[in-house]
Amino acid sequence: MEINEVPRFLASNPTTSSHSIVIADPTDDAHHFIIPLQLEGVVNFFEYILPTSAKYEDDDIPHLELTAASPAWDPYDDDFALQEESHLDFRGHLISAARRWSLPGGRAWGQACRRKLRRGTPLETQSSFLAVQYC
Repeated sequence: MEINEVPRFLASNPTTSSHSIVIADPTDDAHHFIIPLQLEGVVNFFEYILPTSAKYEDDDIPHLELTAASPAWDPYDDDFALQEESHLDFRGHLISAARRWSLPGGRAWGQACRRKLRRGTPLETQSSFLAVQYC
């Protein structure tokens, strides 16, 4: 699934998949479903209707599961924020994936660093400045 949340009027080169949710067809790799998004103020949304029981049970209508089985969604979990922050250096410049994981200890160090930062445990390393800068 791909979520393209940038409104079409702000996209550099808008396409049919701009400002939409694109879902791969699980039965056909060459096909995908596009749910166009709309704006209400600055909030993205899409209109939907609750299907009747007959339509829900109709095997000719595609059924797509959009909810992941795991992990359980926690709106207060800071993992997404930490992952987003890990892409910028202290100046706000984008850090390449190779550079992010070339820090001391590589990917494992970055993951441990994030866990320690989440728990509020001080980092016992000379690279604590890098931890704040890159984790």
